[in-house]
Amino acid sequence: MPYNIINYDGSPLASVSDGSLDTTSTSITLVGPKSVNFGLAVNENFVALMEHFANTSPPPAPVVGQIWFDTTNSTLKVWDGAMQWLQISPAFDGNAGTAAIAIDSTTEVMLMLSAGHIIAAVSYSDISQASLPTSAIIADGSYQIASIFPNGLVAGMTLSSNANNFQFNGNATSANVLLTGRMISLSGSVTGNILFDGSNDVVMSTTLPTVFNVNISPGWYSNVFVSGNGLVTDGTYIGSTDVINALGFTPPSQIIINGDVAGNTTSNGTIFTANLYLSNTSVTPGSYTNVTVDATGRVIAGDNTNPIPVQGMIIWPNTGLIPNNWALCDGTTVTTASGTITTPDMRPYAIGPTSFIMRVS
Repeated sequence: MPYNIINYDGSPLASVSDGSLDTTSTSITLVGPKSVNFGLAVNENFVALMEHFANTSPPPAPVVGQIWFDTTNSTLKVWDGAMQWLQISPAFDGNAGTAAIAIDSTTEVMLMLSAGHIIAAVSYSDISQASLPTSAIIADGSYQIASIFPNGLVAGMTLSSNANNFQFNGNATSANVLLTGRMISLSGSVTGNILFDGSNDVVMSTTLPTVFNVNISPGWYSNVFVSGNGLVTDGTYIGSTDVINALGFTPPSQIIINGDVAGNTTSNGTIFTANLYLSNTSVTPGSYTNVTVDATGRVIAGDNTNPIPVQGMIIWPNTGLIPNNWALCDGTTVTTASGTITTPDMRPYAIGPTSFIMRVS
């Protein structure tokens, strides 16, 4: 009856018949029942397993989880069952790689080495320099610890401090401070500078340049000079010359009124008012029956003399306009300052388009 070989997970691997040796199903020889001289195969199987199939080329027919020592690169590799050998990190060789050291009974840190130098340490928690060992034996070499980490270790990765001045290259995802602070400066229309190292927020004091009129003081100005970058560099107040230049002519400084009419002028904002009056002619205001008019049309004299006595009548054009102190002769009674007078009715005696009127005062 054959041996039905199964994997550790229970899946079938191979079936070895009576008296046979299977050298193709796996990297070792599978022995069937009643095989002759099977001892040699078994011994060679043990040797292969002890040396992890050490060879320059991988073993044939590997199974999932099988380990192979690659003698070309001196590395251990494991078969993942998906057509590839995955390298297992090699042990520390005393020159480059990683090694763990104990800080105390509960704390370990991982050291990263290159070319026989410790370049960094990885720690789960902060560790002061005083808590670090002075030195540590790694493989067959002694390495200084406390002196190359003068500030101790921080939770995460800490670079060592030595003559090689190790530092990160490339872009860091975050940083608390710049290794070297940088001076940020402004030039041009605004100047200023400040040192920035990323440790905290900074506020830069800036200054506008003092050009042209450096003595200009803060305040209101009616006339300013603006430079090409928008800065007010000079300021004055508008004078008469500025007004003349803006209008294109010299505005009058006064308005003089001459002749028969005199007066004065006043202004209120955009409104200009001229107050005019006639000069005194020594004629007392009042009503006159006779007046004297000069060539300009002004009454320069007047009196109340009348050649027709009270109750005297004259023929008057029928214009409807009757002079003062006269009344129409139509039998009307008129009240005057000295009493009442009844005019005679002379309408029947009117001549053409005329009427009779009578002086009543």
